[in-house]
Amino acid sequence: MIEKCALSSHSRDLVATVGTLEVHPGAVNSIPSRVRFTLDIRDINAGNRDQVISSIRREVISIASRRNVEVEIECKNTDPPAIADSQIIQVIEQACERCKASQQKMISRAYHDSLFMARVTPIGMIFIPCRDGVSHHPDEYSSPEQIKIGTEVLAHTLAMLSESSI
Repeated sequence: MIEKCALSSHSRDLVATVGTLEVHPGAVNSIPSRVRFTLDIRDINAGNRDQVISSIRREVISIASRRNVEVEIECKNTDPPAIADSQIIQVIEQACERCKASQQKMISRAYHDSLFMARVTPIGMIFIPCRDGVSHHPDEYSSPEQIKIGTEVLAHTLAMLSESSI
C-alpha cells in the first residue's frame, strides 16, 4: 500500500522508506497484537510529498476501519526540502572541469545538514563515487583516488566561491 501510494505520485524524486518495524509478539505462528513502524517520505517537491503522506494516511485509516483495529499516526517532522543554489552548482561544475573530474547532477534524498543550512545560506553538495553506489551503509567504500579528487574539487570550489559574491 505504501509503495502503491508512493508510485502513484509519478515523481521520480519521491522515496518512501520503512526504516524500522517492530512486531509484537514476533512469533512465526502468531497474529501480531501490536505493530509499530517508521516511514520516511522525501521529495524535492514538498507539496507532492505532502499529498503522498495524506494518501497513505487515508489508506491506513481505511484499512484499520475495515479490519476493526486501532491505529495511531504520528508525524515527527515535515522539514522543507533544500534546493541547491544554482550559482554554487555552477562553481562546483567549473571546479570539476579544472580537476578533470567527471560530474553528474543528482538529487540527494538523504537527511543532510544542508536541509538546515539552506535556511540561512545558499548550499551545494559534492559527492564522490562509492563502490556499487552503496552509501550510508557499513559496506560504503570510496577509493583513496576518489577521495583525493573530491577533496581537490572541494578546495577549488571554496577558492572560487571566496572570490565571488555568492
